[in-house]
Amino acid sequence: MVEYALLVALVALVAIVGVAAVGTNVNAQFTKISCKIASPSASCDQ
Repeated sequence: MVEYALLVALVALVAIVGVAAVGTNVNAQFTKISCKIASPSASCDQ
């Protein structure tokens, strides 16, 4: 039973790290889009 609990904890940890990485990437894309909408001629590379 302890092994299953450790496996579930590991899967949850991997899922949290994956969602955090994807969220950071999506946030960067929305920031770039927001910059382009606010000032189309600006260089929005970060």
